[in-house]
Amino acid sequence: MQICKCPRDQLFAAVICAAAVLLSGCSTSEPPSGNQTVLAPAGKAAEEKAPAVQPVVKTAPSDAPNIILITIDALRADHLGCYGYSRNITPQIDALAAQGVLFEHVISTSSWTAPAMASLFTGRYPRTHTVRHGIYSPEDTVVVFQEKLPETLTTLPERLQRKGYTTIGISTNPHLIRDAGFARGFDIFHEDHALRDAVAAGVELTLDTLPELLADAQKTTQLALNSVAEADPERPFFLWVHYMDPHSPYFPREPWFQQFTSTEPAAMKQLYNKGFKELVELQTADASGQFLNDVMAAYDSEVAYADKALGDLLAGLPQNRERALFVLSDHGEQFYEHGYFYHGFTLFNEEIHVPLVIVLPGGRPPQRVSQTVSLLDVTRTVLDYAGIKSDKGQQGQSLLPLVTGEGQVPDQQIAVSEFERFKRYEVSVVRGTDKIIWKQETNSALYFDLKTDPAEHAGVPVRLSPAGLDLQKALGVWRDWTPFHEGVQMKVDMSEAGEGGGMEAAIMEEMMALGYAGG
Repeated sequence: MQICKCPRDQLFAAVICAAAVLLSGCSTSEPPSGNQTVLAPAGKAAEEKAPAVQPVVKTAPSDAPNIILITIDALRADHLGCYGYSRNITPQIDALAAQGVLFEHVISTSSWTAPAMASLFTGRYPRTHTVRHGIYSPEDTVVVFQEKLPETLTTLPERLQRKGYTTIGISTNPHLIRDAGFARGFDIFHEDHALRDAVAAGVELTLDTLPELLADAQKTTQLALNSVAEADPERPFFLWVHYMDPHSPYFPREPWFQQFTSTEPAAMKQLYNKGFKELVELQTADASGQFLNDVMAAYDSEVAYADKALGDLLAGLPQNRERALFVLSDHGEQFYEHGYFYHGFTLFNEEIHVPLVIVLPGGRPPQRVSQTVSLLDVTRTVLDYAGIKSDKGQQGQSLLPLVTGEGQVPDQQIAVSEFERFKRYEVSVVRGTDKIIWKQETNSALYFDLKTDPAEHAGVPVRLSPAGLDLQKALGVWRDWTPFHEGVQMKVDMSEAGEGGGMEAAIMEEMMALGYAGG
């Protein structure tokens, strides 16, 4: 199968063929109107002036610890041993959790990569940072319709660069690229072009060649180590590494895959070109449960593969100074809990509950934090640790007092997630064990008691729950203090992409309406 040449009538099958499954969804929906009870304020979006360019002020002490930020794509929190998973597939992360601080209830700002990672880089919710759309075109091997990170917002690596850190970024996700603004502030930045280069060179993409073209965790680790070796050893560095594993397509990694199933790895290849609706049909037809077990075995083998690569990275990094380590995910993954596979479809916890482990120098006793926090809080925590004051308007709170044991942070804060895809706009609000999911389509919300209904299958209208009504009020307050901005899409030169010539907007819209999208 040659993705770059797939006919239009085969587009839907091709889009989730391994390369196409690679990522996320676009929405052509209008922002919520101010004429109904919605989250976007009425009237013209507020404007921000671009901040004045600040000179690099190399004030980071020469003996300051290195800061390492690891993001593992599509990693569910409940598939790690330190979060209670029964399969022993994350010994490296589990060991880190035993040394540092594990946050049990971390909620991402979205259920797919681009908006979640933009939140991590800017410390703002998607409705403010504007990166809410984007889809990977399998014919052209480029991302289209994605907003750029606004120049008005200073990114985390820019702040650290100005502090005097050597900044190194390793991106393996096609949404997190230079053209989208994710390279800003990095002295050294690498993004993966292997798939696009292969298509441009006329390489036939098959189910056998794809794994060699997609950036896997071991290649990512080696690239990160090589990049760090280029840095000045006399200066502390900030290293961000984004591992693509275990994002779909799930390649069955040995020896782990066959520890969990008797199915041959080669048999899993037939699933690489399945859209989520086809997977649902297979799941529905399989009364034995073997199909779901095989899919999860492949996913878990990818988790184990990424965990090992993380261990190799930490072992290979320079030991000439101490290091502060942050390990987390951008979003989770669904395995038919609510009728879908993959992610970027809903705001249920399997898609937005992410792991977070922080290990700081100093030999502090390990601990687990049970209060609900947001992915946004990681941004302020890194800045706080580096001695950098947060930007005006930056959202979230620093978790450093909890990590160091030197104080508390306000409890009972809400964690908000946003979803804008398939002509749908949804928002979830979590506080402790209470949760609501509000849908613009119906202008209504359901309340979930996560203590008695952790699987989120027994939602009730908010009007029937005092706790739900309280969260709905909190949602209104959040709307009032969270600015809404329209974004500017990054420009893509389709003439330099594959031979397909691009997907027309109408076809893309229809494709997404049918649910053919990864995340």
